[in-house]
Amino acid sequence: MTATKFKSPVATAGEIRWYNGAQVRFLINPEDTEGDFAVVEITALAGIEPPVHVHQNEDETFLIHEGEVRFFIGEKVIEAKPGMVVFTPRGIRHAFKIMTHAARYTMVVTPGDFVNFFREMSTEKPESGVIAPPAPEQFRVIAQHLERRYGVYFPQNSL
Repeated sequence: MTATKFKSPVATAGEIRWYNGAQVRFLINPEDTEGDFAVVEITALAGIEPPVHVHQNEDETFLIHEGEVRFFIGEKVIEAKPGMVVFTPRGIRHAFKIMTHAARYTMVVTPGDFVNFFREMSTEKPESGVIAPPAPEQFRVIAQHLERRYGVYFPQNSL
């Protein structure tokens, strides 16, 4: 019989931070699950989505609460509406586009370390007037950090 690690129960209202015009609420942190997974809720405006990218280390699962989001996963296109769940496996090129003014979704990241990227790059208060993606030169720096630290890379034709 294999021993199971005991994980402490977690209950939180979620720390709120701001990243590039999006509100990120940290519901379950990777430290809460010994790194197994993390859960964040994101409310984002259309136009601030990341370009096509690949996660080498984690899967992402999105539960759409509000708005409509078009996902591009490998060769598939999925039109996600409220109540739908979309799974993006590691190792597969993917991106998404918010089709309404804004969208609110819960994202489960397995394993959970990647949500620390949002913590690193976010602020405690909304950035005044920032509702657009970073400038190309700024994004290149972010992309290099993502690849080195988190194993997320952006295929050449997506930058």
